[in-house]
Amino acid sequence: MKQYINHLYFKIKVAFFYWGVWLINQLIRPNCLDVKNIPIIINNRNRLTYMKMLISSLEKRGYNNIYIIDNDSTYPPLLDYYSKECIYPVFYLNKNVGYNALWDSGLIRKFRKNYFVYTDSDVVLSDECPADILEKAYSILGRYSKVHKVGPALEVKDIPEENWKAVWNTQSDSWQKVIHGDDFLLYEAMIDTTFALYRPFVTKHLGVFRNQIRMGYPYVAKHMPWYERENHMPEDSLYYQQTANIESTWYKRS
Repeated sequence: MKQYINHLYFKIKVAFFYWGVWLINQLIRPNCLDVKNIPIIINNRNRLTYMKMLISSLEKRGYNNIYIIDNDSTYPPLLDYYSKECIYPVFYLNKNVGYNALWDSGLIRKFRKNYFVYTDSDVVLSDECPADILEKAYSILGRYSKVHKVGPALEVKDIPEENWKAVWNTQSDSWQKVIHGDDFLLYEAMIDTTFALYRPFVTKHLGVFRNQIRMGYPYVAKHMPWYERENHMPEDSLYYQQTANIESTWYKRS
Protein backbone atom coordinates (compact mmCIF):
# COMPACT_ATOMS: atom_id res chain seq x y z
CA MET A 1 0.00 0.00 0.00
CA LYS A 2 2.79 2.41 0.94
CA GLN A 3 4.56 1.70 -2.35
CA TYR A 4 1.35 2.43 -4.27
CA ILE A 5 0.85 5.73 -2.42
CA ASN A 6 4.44 6.77 -3.09
CA HIS A 7 4.05 5.92 -6.77
CA LEU A 8 0.78 7.87 -6.97
CA TYR A 9 2.39 10.84 -5.21
CA PHE A 10 5.26 10.78 -7.69
CA LYS A 11 2.89 10.74 -10.68
CA ILE A 12 0.95 13.67 -9.23
CA LYS A 13 4.18 15.64 -8.76
CA VAL A 14 5.21 14.94 -12.34
CA ALA A 15 1.78 15.95 -13.64
CA PHE A 16 1.88 19.24 -11.72
CA PHE A 17 5.40 19.88 -13.00
CA TYR A 18 4.39 19.44 -16.64
CA TRP A 19 1.29 21.56 -16.07
CA GLY A 20 3.44 24.27 -14.49
CA VAL A 21 5.84 24.33 -17.43
CA TRP A 22 2.90 24.56 -19.83
CA LEU A 23 1.27 27.39 -17.85
CA ILE A 24 4.50 29.39 -17.66
CA ASN A 25 4.95 29.10 -21.40
CA GLN A 26 1.40 30.29 -22.05
CA LEU A 27 1.84 33.29 -19.77
CA ILE A 28 5.19 34.44 -21.15
CA ARG A 29 4.65 33.66 -24.84
CA PRO A 30 4.96 36.97 -26.71
CA ASN A 31 2.65 37.74 -29.62
CA CYS A 32 5.60 38.94 -31.64
CA LEU A 33 9.10 37.52 -31.21
CA ASP A 34 12.28 38.74 -32.89
CA VAL A 35 13.25 35.32 -34.16
CA LYS A 36 16.46 36.62 -35.72
CA ASN A 37 17.68 37.43 -32.21
CA ILE A 38 16.89 34.07 -30.60
CA PRO A 39 20.04 32.67 -28.95
CA ILE A 40 21.52 29.77 -30.91
CA ILE A 41 23.76 27.60 -28.73
CA ILE A 42 26.19 25.25 -30.47
CA ASN A 43 27.57 22.37 -28.41
CA ASN A 44 31.04 21.48 -29.65
CA ARG A 45 34.03 19.25 -29.03
CA ASN A 46 36.93 19.06 -31.49
CA ARG A 47 34.75 19.95 -34.50
CA LEU A 48 35.93 22.77 -36.74
CA THR A 49 34.92 22.13 -40.36
CA TYR A 50 31.26 21.38 -39.70
CA MET A 51 30.88 24.03 -37.01
CA LYS A 52 32.11 26.71 -39.40
CA MET A 53 29.69 25.40 -42.03
CA LEU A 54 26.85 25.55 -39.50
CA ILE A 55 27.73 29.11 -38.48
CA SER A 56 27.89 30.15 -42.13
CA SER A 57 24.49 28.59 -42.83
CA LEU A 58 23.04 30.59 -39.93
CA GLU A 59 24.69 33.88 -40.87
CA LYS A 60 23.41 33.59 -44.46
CA ARG A 61 19.88 33.49 -43.05
CA GLY A 62 20.39 36.47 -40.77
CA TYR A 63 20.96 34.60 -37.49
CA ASN A 64 23.89 36.09 -35.59
CA ASN A 65 23.05 35.66 -31.89
CA ILE A 66 25.31 32.61 -31.64
CA TYR A 67 27.02 31.05 -28.62
CA ILE A 68 29.42 28.10 -28.48
CA ILE A 69 29.85 25.64 -25.63
CA ASP A 70 33.25 23.98 -25.90
CA ASN A 71 33.66 20.62 -24.17
CA ASP A 72 37.37 20.78 -23.35
CA SER A 73 38.48 20.57 -27.00
CA THR A 74 42.12 19.81 -27.74
CA TYR A 75 42.22 20.10 -31.55
CA PRO A 76 44.87 22.81 -32.17
CA PRO A 77 43.31 24.40 -35.30
CA LEU A 78 39.99 24.72 -33.45
CA LEU A 79 41.62 26.40 -30.47
CA ASP A 80 43.41 28.71 -32.89
CA TYR A 81 40.09 29.52 -34.55
CA TYR A 82 38.55 30.39 -31.19
CA SER A 83 41.35 32.77 -30.30
CA LYS A 84 41.86 34.46 -33.68
CA GLU A 85 38.74 34.21 -35.85
CA CYS A 86 35.63 33.40 -33.87
CA ILE A 87 33.48 36.49 -33.26
CA TYR A 88 30.97 34.71 -31.01
CA PRO A 89 31.12 34.04 -27.26
CA VAL A 90 32.66 30.69 -26.30
CA PHE A 91 31.91 29.02 -22.97
CA TYR A 92 34.94 26.88 -22.16
CA LEU A 93 34.21 23.83 -20.01
CA ASN A 94 37.05 22.18 -18.13
CA LYS A 95 35.86 18.71 -19.11
CA ASN A 96 33.84 16.93 -21.77
CA VAL A 97 30.36 17.30 -20.30
CA GLY A 98 28.67 15.68 -23.30
CA TYR A 99 25.65 16.20 -25.52
CA ASN A 100 23.55 17.70 -22.71
CA ALA A 101 26.27 20.19 -21.78
CA LEU A 102 23.85 23.13 -21.80
CA TRP A 103 21.95 21.62 -18.87
CA ASP A 104 24.66 19.62 -17.13
CA SER A 105 27.07 22.57 -17.03
CA GLY A 106 24.47 24.91 -15.55
CA LEU A 107 24.64 27.27 -18.54
CA ILE A 108 20.93 26.70 -19.09
CA ARG A 109 20.33 29.29 -16.35
CA LYS A 110 21.56 31.96 -18.77
CA PHE A 111 19.08 31.04 -21.50
CA ARG A 112 16.10 29.23 -19.98
CA LYS A 113 13.83 32.26 -19.52
CA ASN A 114 13.52 32.74 -23.28
CA TYR A 115 13.17 30.68 -26.41
CA PHE A 116 16.50 29.29 -27.57
CA VAL A 117 18.04 26.97 -30.14
CA TYR A 118 20.36 24.15 -29.09
CA THR A 119 22.30 22.08 -31.59
CA ASP A 120 25.22 19.77 -32.08
CA SER A 121 28.07 21.30 -34.06
CA ASP A 122 27.91 18.77 -36.92
CA VAL A 123 24.41 19.68 -38.14
CA VAL A 124 24.21 22.19 -41.02
CA LEU A 125 21.09 23.77 -42.50
CA SER A 126 20.67 22.54 -46.07
CA ASP A 127 21.00 24.96 -48.97
CA GLU A 128 17.26 24.58 -49.65
CA CYS A 129 16.21 25.40 -46.08
CA PRO A 130 14.30 28.74 -46.05
CA ALA A 131 15.52 31.63 -43.93
CA ASP A 132 12.29 31.71 -41.92
CA ILE A 133 12.97 28.34 -40.28
CA LEU A 134 12.81 29.72 -36.73
CA GLU A 135 9.70 31.75 -37.50
CA LYS A 136 8.02 28.54 -38.64
CA ALA A 137 9.29 26.60 -35.62
CA TYR A 138 7.99 29.31 -33.27
CA SER A 139 4.60 29.22 -34.98
CA ILE A 140 4.44 25.44 -34.56
CA LEU A 141 5.22 25.72 -30.85
CA GLY A 142 2.33 28.17 -30.58
CA ARG A 143 -0.01 25.77 -32.36
CA TYR A 144 0.97 22.65 -30.40
CA SER A 145 1.03 23.64 -26.74
CA LYS A 146 2.30 20.27 -25.47
CA VAL A 147 5.30 20.19 -27.80
CA HIS A 148 8.57 21.20 -26.16
CA LYS A 149 10.84 21.64 -29.17
CA VAL A 150 10.69 21.84 -32.95
CA GLY A 151 13.48 21.31 -35.45
CA PRO A 152 14.16 20.58 -39.11
CA ALA A 153 14.10 17.06 -40.47
CA LEU A 154 17.45 15.49 -41.26
CA GLU A 155 18.12 15.02 -44.96
CA VAL A 156 18.31 11.38 -46.06
CA LYS A 157 17.84 11.57 -49.84
CA ASP A 158 21.44 12.29 -50.78
CA ILE A 159 23.35 10.11 -48.30
CA PRO A 160 26.27 8.24 -49.93
CA GLU A 161 25.25 4.75 -50.93
CA GLU A 162 27.69 3.05 -48.58
CA ASN A 163 26.20 4.89 -45.59
CA TRP A 164 22.55 5.01 -46.57
CA LYS A 165 21.41 1.72 -45.05
CA ALA A 166 22.96 2.44 -41.67
CA VAL A 167 21.43 5.92 -41.64
CA TRP A 168 17.99 4.76 -42.73
CA ASN A 169 17.93 2.03 -40.09
CA THR A 170 18.16 4.74 -37.41
CA GLN A 171 16.08 7.44 -39.12
CA SER A 172 13.16 5.68 -40.81
CA ASP A 173 10.93 6.10 -37.75
CA SER A 174 11.37 9.87 -37.99
CA TRP A 175 9.37 9.92 -41.23
CA GLN A 176 6.46 7.68 -40.16
CA LYS A 177 4.18 9.70 -37.84
CA VAL A 178 2.88 12.46 -40.08
CA ILE A 179 1.16 15.55 -38.68
CA HIS A 180 -0.52 17.48 -41.48
CA GLY A 181 0.92 20.97 -41.58
CA ASP A 182 -0.10 23.87 -43.81
CA ASP A 183 2.32 24.23 -46.71
CA PHE A 184 4.68 21.48 -45.53
CA LEU A 185 4.43 18.29 -43.49
CA LEU A 186 5.26 17.90 -39.82
CA TYR A 187 6.43 14.70 -38.18
CA GLU A 188 6.23 13.50 -34.60
CA ALA A 189 9.83 12.34 -34.16
CA MET A 190 12.72 12.38 -31.75
CA ILE A 191 15.17 15.24 -32.22
CA ASP A 192 17.78 14.47 -29.57
CA THR A 193 20.33 17.31 -29.68
CA THR A 194 20.24 18.15 -33.37
CA PHE A 195 19.09 21.65 -34.33
CA ALA A 196 15.85 22.61 -32.56
CA LEU A 197 13.97 25.57 -31.09
CA TYR A 198 13.11 25.03 -27.40
CA ARG A 199 10.44 26.59 -25.24
CA PRO A 200 11.50 28.57 -22.17
CA PHE A 201 12.09 26.58 -18.99
CA VAL A 202 12.42 23.25 -20.79
CA THR A 203 14.34 20.86 -18.55
CA LYS A 204 16.86 18.35 -19.84
CA HIS A 205 14.38 15.47 -19.56
CA LEU A 206 11.55 17.35 -21.24
CA GLY A 207 13.85 18.50 -24.02
CA VAL A 208 15.34 15.11 -24.73
CA PHE A 209 12.52 12.65 -24.19
CA ARG A 210 9.09 14.20 -24.68
CA ASN A 211 6.82 15.75 -27.33
CA GLN A 212 8.94 16.82 -30.27
CA ILE A 213 8.16 17.77 -33.87
CA ARG A 214 10.37 17.70 -36.94
CA MET A 215 9.50 19.90 -39.89
CA GLY A 216 9.46 18.31 -43.33
CA TYR A 217 10.81 19.55 -46.65
CA PRO A 218 12.04 22.16 -47.40
CA TYR A 219 12.96 22.70 -43.74
CA VAL A 220 15.79 20.18 -43.54
CA ALA A 221 19.31 20.03 -42.18
CA LYS A 222 22.24 17.76 -42.88
CA HIS A 223 23.97 15.62 -40.28
CA MET A 224 27.41 15.92 -41.81
CA PRO A 225 29.05 12.71 -40.47
CA TRP A 226 26.55 10.75 -42.58
CA TYR A 227 28.27 12.12 -45.69
CA GLU A 228 31.76 11.05 -44.70
CA ARG A 229 33.51 8.29 -46.57
CA GLU A 230 35.97 6.16 -44.71
CA ASN A 231 38.99 7.29 -46.73
CA HIS A 232 37.79 10.84 -47.40
CA MET A 233 37.22 12.54 -44.08
CA PRO A 234 38.07 16.04 -42.86
CA GLU A 235 41.16 16.13 -40.68
CA ASP A 236 39.18 17.26 -37.66
CA SER A 237 36.73 14.36 -38.09
CA LEU A 238 39.63 11.92 -37.90
CA TYR A 239 40.92 13.74 -34.83
CA TYR A 240 37.42 13.70 -33.32
CA GLN A 241 37.11 9.95 -33.71
CA GLN A 242 40.59 9.31 -32.34
CA THR A 243 40.15 11.49 -29.26
CA ALA A 244 36.61 10.31 -28.61
CA ASN A 245 37.85 6.73 -28.63
CA ILE A 246 34.75 5.53 -30.43
CA GLU A 247 34.08 3.64 -33.63
CA SER A 248 31.86 5.46 -36.07
CA THR A 249 28.74 3.38 -36.67
CA TRP A 250 28.40 4.81 -40.18
CA TYR A 251 31.29 2.71 -41.47
CA LYS A 252 30.09 -0.59 -40.08
CA ARG A 253 28.78 -2.87 -42.76
CA SER A 254 25.89 -5.21 -42.11
